[in-house]
Amino acid sequence: MFRSTSYVIAPEGKYPKLTAEREKQLACGDTILSDENMKALLLSFFLISGFVGARAADDAALHGKWKVHITVGDSQSDEECTLTQNDKELTGSCVSDRGTSPISGKVDGKKVSWISKSQYQGNPLTLTFNGTLESTTMITGTLNVAEYNVDGGFTATHFN
Repeated sequence: MFRSTSYVIAPEGKYPKLTAEREKQLACGDTILSDENMKALLLSFFLISGFVGARAADDAALHGKWKVHITVGDSQSDEECTLTQNDKELTGSCVSDRGTSPISGKVDGKKVSWISKSQYQGNPLTLTFNGTLESTTMITGTLNVAEYNVDGGFTATHFN
């Protein structure tokens, strides 16, 4: 069973004259809020709304095009990736000198990971990226090349 609560907003110390019907409503659990209590209630609402909005902005930051600079040992390469985030799922594709590679991954707060499978000199190549969203325009982290058992680093920068 649901019970609704109504609120009467009144300046501090000045409550409206109550009718007999209104007194019965208050006896059933309704509340009269003072200016001070109303301000506290509104402040709480705005703080919670701001947190939820900031969290959504963090998650939405991964949509779009990213330039990914990869360093493995003395070798460096660049890719242009288009990422799409749906809740915690990350999909898209990356274009490099090896061609276009589909990616799949996940987002957990500021932690971002994805796997890209392509070819290198006719052999399969699997890159596993694990990074941190440093800002709405930068991801930094490490990567592993499974077939060669080597590790490296990457920096991804958002662009239009």
